[in-house]
Amino acid sequence: MRWVGLTLVLVLGCTGTVDVEHDPAAPSDPAVEHGPRAGTRIRPIVETAAGTKRIVGWHDALLDVDCGFQDASGTTRCYPAAADGDLDDPKFTDAACAAPAVRVATEYRVPKYALPPLRDADGCFEAEWHELGAPVALVYHRPYGDKCQPFVPKPDEPYSYYGLGAPVPVSTFVAAVREHDATGQLWFLAEDGTRAPYGGWDGRPVAPSPIVGGELRWAPWIVAFAATAGVQGEGEFADAACTKQVAYDLNPKCFQFDAEALHPTATTGCGVKIWGHEFALPGPLLTTVYRGENGQCSQATPELLGSGSWFAPGADLTASLKPVGERLDGTGSIRVHHMTMGETSILWATTYEYDWSCTDCTGWPRPDPFVDAASGVDCEAATGADGKQRCLPSRVAWLEGWFADGACTQPLVATSPLCAEPKFAANKGHIFAVDGPHAGSVFSRVGAESCHPAVDPGKPLWRVGAELPPERFAEVTTAIE
Repeated sequence: MRWVGLTLVLVLGCTGTVDVEHDPAAPSDPAVEHGPRAGTRIRPIVETAAGTKRIVGWHDALLDVDCGFQDASGTTRCYPAAADGDLDDPKFTDAACAAPAVRVATEYRVPKYALPPLRDADGCFEAEWHELGAPVALVYHRPYGDKCQPFVPKPDEPYSYYGLGAPVPVSTFVAAVREHDATGQLWFLAEDGTRAPYGGWDGRPVAPSPIVGGELRWAPWIVAFAATAGVQGEGEFADAACTKQVAYDLNPKCFQFDAEALHPTATTGCGVKIWGHEFALPGPLLTTVYRGENGQCSQATPELLGSGSWFAPGADLTASLKPVGERLDGTGSIRVHHMTMGETSILWATTYEYDWSCTDCTGWPRPDPFVDAASGVDCEAATGADGKQRCLPSRVAWLEGWFADGACTQPLVATSPLCAEPKFAANKGHIFAVDGPHAGSVFSRVGAESCHPAVDPGKPLWRVGAELPPERFAEVTTAIE
C-alpha cells in the first residue's frame, strides 16, 4: 500500500457546547451541512477551557485508539498511531536481517500497531499493518550493503525496538472519502457517518500561507518545495543564469503535488527574515539543472543533484490566491481563533503559528487554537506551574539566561523571531509579565556559571516582570464525547 498523503490529526475550534451531530443516519451532503459529525465508531476528542470547547482529534471506539484521517493508495481511513522503522537504515530482530523491527521514541506512549519499513517496486513506502510485537533488546542492520550485523546504538539513542505481531487487514480501520462544499470547506466523510473537517478548498486543498511580504493567502499545501536557500542566486535553477527556481521531489511516483512553493525572502524592521512563498503550477520535469554557489552559476552534476526529480515552475498561482481573514469566535474568557475565506470560518485551518523562521512551511492545516480573551494571545493546553493542564500562551519569549544587571537578578528575553513586543515570557510552565523594552548593558548566566557581561545578542530585548499565578490561565480538560 502506497502512502500519498500526510498524517492528519484533526482539530476543530468550537465554542460553548461542541456542535457535533451524533446521528450517523443523518444526510451527509457536504453542500448542505457545515459542521462536524461523530459516527458510530469515530468519536471526537474534545478540549474544554472556561466553557469553550474544541475538537482536538478523533477516537475509534471499537479499537479503543485515537486515529487521524490519512490518504493511502487512493483510500482514506482513520488510522491510529503506529511504531515505524527507518527506511534508510532498516532494523531487524534476527541475525539474518529477515524479520523487520520497528521503533518507538522513548518519550511517546507505546502504540498498539506497527508499520515495518517496507518499500514497493517504485521505492515508495508500503504500508503493511501489524499488531505491535514483543520488545527486543538487540536489533540488526546492514550498514555496508549485504552484511547483517548488530546495531550499536549511541548512548543517547531515543528509541526502543519491537518485533512484529500478527498482520492487521487495512479494512480494520474506518474508510472515508474527501469532499468539499460550496463555502470552501474540505471534509472527510467516513463510512460510519463521521464528518471531519480539514482545512479549505479552492480548486485544490488550501490553507493559510504567507506570500512574499508576509500577507496570508489561501494557498496549496501539498507542494514540492523550491531547492534554494532563499538567497539570491544560490541553490538549484532551471536556467544558466540561475534566476528561475526549480522544485524538488524525492520520488514523484510516491508523492503527487498540487503546486510548487518557491522561496523568496523579505526582512522585517527588526532584522528577522520572513519566509514568503510564490506559488506556481507544476511545470515540466527537467533533465538539466544549474546550481548557483558563491556567485557562480554552472550546470549541476548528477552527484550534486542526488536521486530526486527536478521541476521547472509552471504558470504563476500567487496573484490568484484568495486573501485570508481572521475571526475570534465566542464570548467568554477563552475563545477560538478561526481563519476565514470570504465570510466563512474554515474549520481546522490555522497556519503554523506564524513561525516566520520556518523555511519549508506552506501553512498546512493545523488546530484552530484557543485564544486568551484578556490578552488576545492564542493559548494551548500545557502543564502549568501548579502541575495542572492550563491554556498557556503559545507565543511567548523564552528565558534564555540574559539579564539587565551584574548580579543577574533582572531577567531579559529576546524577541526573535517575534518582532512585536511580547506579552508573556515563559520558563518551564512558569509564565511572566513583560515590563517593556531594555536598552543598556547585557549580562548572562546559564546554569551554575557566574554572572558575567555578555555580547549584545543583536535582538530586541525586554525586561521580565512578575510571575503570573497559574490561576490566571484557564484549566483545560480533555474527554472523548
